[in-house]
Amino acid sequence: PQELMELGLDRFPARPHAVAQDYLLWADSIEVLAPDEVLDEVWAMGGARAESLARDSLNTEETPPLIERDWLEGDTIVAIFVPQDDSSSVQPEGVETVQVVAPPSAGGEAPADSAKYRLDRLVARVGARSLYRLAATDSAVAEEEGRLAIHYVIGDEITILMSEGEVDRMEVTGATRGIHLEPVATRRRDTPPDTTAVQRGGNPGGGR
Repeated sequence: PQELMELGLDRFPARPHAVAQDYLLWADSIEVLAPDEVLDEVWAMGGARAESLARDSLNTEETPPLIERDWLEGDTIVAIFVPQDDSSSVQPEGVETVQVVAPPSAGGEAPADSAKYRLDRLVARVGARSLYRLAATDSAVAEEEGRLAIHYVIGDEITILMSEGEVDRMEVTGATRGIHLEPVATRRRDTPPDTTAVQRGGNPGGGR
């Protein structure tokens, strides 16, 4: 079906999933909290994973499948929404919203208007980990080769805060570990090291 193709899927998934704005959520179970028909949170519980459906323009033919998307994992992921007209934030032009249609009324008629919401933040809890892609610092790599830098972090809890439909910042709590990897330009990677140079603290012969 067309809907599956738009999500990058070729078959119906084996586990429950939900789409939260530009993120695809996977988990053993998913629960939508909408008190008084107002979308509040989506809980993905049990081996939860959130994959970004945006930023595909960063990918090239050389991009490995492992890093084709930004992702967030944890035992539980909570997607938190705010109304589009929330006074604390103005909905930017061109940013997609999540649309939820309330159930039909007792008379069987659907409501005339649908409330719109936007994703405010994602929170991964228990064994949280995240991979985020960035443009390479080396301009030669970024412009000529299109390869990406990778930022990988692990923590007890990771919160991704959104602004104008994009990641604004990341907050990590608890025991935190991480690594940042930068690609090396091909011309530098393929250049053999100079083995004739005198090493600091000695001479080529190794004598003192």
